[in-house]
Amino acid sequence: MPLYPPADRNPHCLCRLEGNFVAMCYYGHLKECHFPYPCRLAGCTHLSRYDFTAEEVDDMDAAARVQLNRGYLTGYALDPTGVVVAVERDVS
Repeated sequence: MPLYPPADRNPHCLCRLEGNFVAMCYYGHLKECHFPYPCRLAGCTHLSRYDFTAEEVDDMDAAARVQLNRGYLTGYALDPTGVVVAVERDVS
């Protein structure tokens, strides 16, 4: 599954300045942030903790990797090693 950067190293994270919000954020977790995308779309590592079958988790993981490779998850990209990095978002 894609591993997103932690909140304190993600320039897109809105909760990083207020640590208490990170623990309750819908778009990320204490150790990774995928703001503004929910877990299902981001294909994050927390999907296995929810009530999804292993097949559903694999499908969401694969879909997220396709989206990242194509540049459709604006603000994020896969580096050559497969790690998700935060990139500048085009605001024009």
